[in-house]
Amino acid sequence: MVLVVEDEPEISLVCSKILTSKSLKVDIAHDGEMAEEMLKRKDYDLCLIDLGTLMKSDKQLCQYMNEKYPKLLKGAVFTAGGVLTGDSKHFMGQTTRLFLHKPFAPEWLKEIVIKALKQV
Repeated sequence: MVLVVEDEPEISLVCSKILTSKSLKVDIAHDGEMAEEMLKRKDYDLCLIDLGTLMKSDKQLCQYMNEKYPKLLKGAVFTAGGVLTGDSKHFMGQTTRLFLHKPFAPEWLKEIVIKALKQV
């Protein structure tokens, strides 16, 4: 089960289609608050988190995940569409994290998700 945290509906829909084509079940959260609620209700194997969504207003999601689901956070795949600066650059530099730059090819998403699932 994969939780996609993405505020752009078109991107979350594409991610969902790509991942379900690999026989993965996908839930979509449009912000960190929604993601927190979903994490409380279901067990996820992986999170795909947009850094743009995260750094706008949802920094608390990573703090929450670090406290309650550290293994899930450690294995999360992060995405971003621009150059990493400021908070997002600091966040990504804290530890080795899986990262996928937007726009990405469907094959890249499939590959990194398979890699991440093998690590967790």
